[in-house]
Amino acid sequence: MDQDEDEPCSLGSSASQLELFTQAMWPSRQWPILADEERLCGFLHRLDTPGSGLLLCAKTYEAYFDLVLQLNSRQILREYVVLCHGWVTAGREIRARVRWTRGSRQRSAVLPSGRPSQSDTKLLSRAIGRHGAFSLLRIRIATGRRHQIRVHTAYIGHPTVCDGKYTSTATFSADKQLCARNFLHRQRLEFQANGSVVTWGSADHGGNSSAVAPLLTEGVVQVCGTSGAFAAIKANGSVVTWGSADHGGNSSAVAPLLTEGVVQVCGTSGAFAAIKANGSVVTWGRAVYGGNSSAVAPLLTEGVVQVCGTEADFAAIKANGSVVTWGSADYGGNSSEVAPLLTEGIVHVCRNEADFAAIKENGSVVTWGDAACGGISSAVAPLLTKGAVQICGSSGAFAAIKANGGVVTWGDADQGGNSSAVAPLLTEGVVQISGTSGAFAAIKENGSVVTWGRAASGGNSSAVAVLLTEGVVQVCGTTVAFAAIKANGSVVTWGSADHGGNSSTVAPLLTEGVVQVCGTAAAFAAIKANGSVVTWGSADYGGNSSEVAPLLTEGVVQVC
Repeated sequence: MDQDEDEPCSLGSSASQLELFTQAMWPSRQWPILADEERLCGFLHRLDTPGSGLLLCAKTYEAYFDLVLQLNSRQILREYVVLCHGWVTAGREIRARVRWTRGSRQRSAVLPSGRPSQSDTKLLSRAIGRHGAFSLLRIRIATGRRHQIRVHTAYIGHPTVCDGKYTSTATFSADKQLCARNFLHRQRLEFQANGSVVTWGSADHGGNSSAVAPLLTEGVVQVCGTSGAFAAIKANGSVVTWGSADHGGNSSAVAPLLTEGVVQVCGTSGAFAAIKANGSVVTWGRAVYGGNSSAVAPLLTEGVVQVCGTEADFAAIKANGSVVTWGSADYGGNSSEVAPLLTEGIVHVCRNEADFAAIKENGSVVTWGDAACGGISSAVAPLLTKGAVQICGSSGAFAAIKANGGVVTWGDADQGGNSSAVAPLLTEGVVQISGTSGAFAAIKENGSVVTWGRAASGGNSSAVAVLLTEGVVQVCGTTVAFAAIKANGSVVTWGSADHGGNSSTVAPLLTEGVVQVCGTAAAFAAIKANGSVVTWGSADYGGNSSEVAPLLTEGVVQVC
């Protein structure tokens, strides 16, 4: 950042473009702060010129001053994705004083006289090739010094890719052949809104939250669901649950453990697992769905950093890279057959309905669970010894993206495990994969989409193929349908009409401005740039939001 994020800032030379954009989206006569230069037209900070990512802009004076207070008191979480040179050690906290040095190069440096600065890193993946070794990191900054991330990564010997200020001229020139600009992207800004929750859909499955309504009027920061209940984390770290008691909606048995300190909640079909700030895990819900973790309790008292759930079991990654599993042995809860491979080096765990697939630091993949559904990957084992960077599951298969953009699939052929029909399109350039119960959709670098698997589950996108040749930035699935967001904010849907594959009833609302889509088993909800929500699909699964429509016209920031 050319200006400390923790201090009032000026937008610099890009201000006029940003002002024109925001005023085009929201007329200044309705939102006067967007034309108030003294209040920076609502913007609270800036991005370093070579980087990219989110900017925080307030549309009202009330929101502006509230956000300024949160920014100055360091209550706003700032998270970046950064590509660095070399192999970075997993999970590293960088504490090094940073000072801005004036002069011809206008740069920062780590100096004893600098200001206290902290960057917390998490290793996402690694890759090595003819251009050398690289590490993809998630970095959260506790302070916001000028160029902090770039200075800190260079300080530990792993500078960011394509950085003209903090790498040598030769390195910068070589990097420009790989990346047109500095590979530093602000992917997440988390701040306190009013934090209220609105629910709709089947009352028996969490659509009616009236029993806990007073607890959901403010302060909620995250919501997670099972197949019949929800759990909400509040800003104070407490958890509120509602919905089917048999699916985790009743957490009274562990209530004293959920009053504070919870930082993440994950669900199976019928149970929840919550990670606390001290790295311990609390579980509740049906025992056969992972709600009882007593068999592995001594392993869950500290050090857990991620939890992932299948239909009926959980897998937890610990800070030392080991994995702990529990729940139904038929659904991946028993990892004894691969236990020696799960003692260290695990950086990510993905699941389908019955199995788990874990990526290790070296890019190899370990699988376990139901053999017929991808729990055994021996048929493609030689392709999974290195280079895996992302894995996605359908109900009974997996698809892995490798560092070269190629895709490897395994599991039930009828559920996407066999991609031979589109194999020539999956040899390179794939950047994201999404799954339904029986199919996959892959986004390529050029924004096109490739689909395979069961046609009735969205594996056949021929009806909308002309709309999927470019510009797609996100794909989301229900059990048997897909919805794709394009760069212009429009949405394309395909698959089972009854499960969200047909969006014709709301088509005029999906031609522009959509920024996020979320799916239940049979319906979709789209958040638009103005904070409104559009729903379609089965009414029983949330496709009809008419009863709460007045509450969904603005201000929505997340749908689960």
